[in-house]
Amino acid sequence: MKQHPAEYYPGLKIKEVNEMSNLVGYENVVYITGHNEGIHDLINVADILLGFETTTAIETWLMGKKPTIFINEEPDFPRVDIYKGCLLVKNGEELNSYLREFYKKGKIKDYEQISLKKEQEKIINNSIGFSDGLNHLRHLYYFNKTLLRIDKQKINYKISNYFLALYLFYHLMKPFYKMQIVTSLPWFSKFNWVFERARLKNVKVLQEKYKPFMEQFYFDNNLDLDGVSKFWISEKLK
Repeated sequence: MKQHPAEYYPGLKIKEVNEMSNLVGYENVVYITGHNEGIHDLINVADILLGFETTTAIETWLMGKKPTIFINEEPDFPRVDIYKGCLLVKNGEELNSYLREFYKKGKIKDYEQISLKKEQEKIINNSIGFSDGLNHLRHLYYFNKTLLRIDKQKINYKISNYFLALYLFYHLMKPFYKMQIVTSLPWFSKFNWVFERARLKNVKVLQEKYKPFMEQFYFDNNLDLDGVSKFWISEKLK
């Protein structure tokens, strides 16, 4: 079980109460908090995604064919349409039935419905447009077109008082920042991430970590970014 990242920040002194916190004491429960375990790593090793209402279902569809099940005792309430691509169960008996079926047969028959797969494709298209892994190239393509189109001489720069205040706050507080001290202050502890990430010191580390995977992805998709694929990107990603 994974706590939602918005519920956690370094220095949090109170015990969080959510839909999972009462289950933490069971021997067969692993409860993950904080940001140390990436959601994609967890999806990768999971057999099934269970949740109440979560956009993680979309990420699960994109990563493979693992079933996604929403546990909704009363399923009719205002929400986004992600639930249409998931199986819905109202109680433990229904959930256990699906789990037994999966571990006995290796799949859940109800989850294999063509109508469910079409809903997933529709939801993916409506939310991120494409599921081919090339959205980062589409972003760069249009961002580059925008930069080339802008006349920098005609840009009218304005100062935002809000962001100016944040900028001054960061630089005034930086000399006094000590993780151990700030973490113990209830209000200031929420802003640890600002001081920890402002210098982007881990960007190079992340680049080196993911570079082999990106290069393999480009190779598998016949994308040589220094050669002919530049034309392919400009013509095919529109």
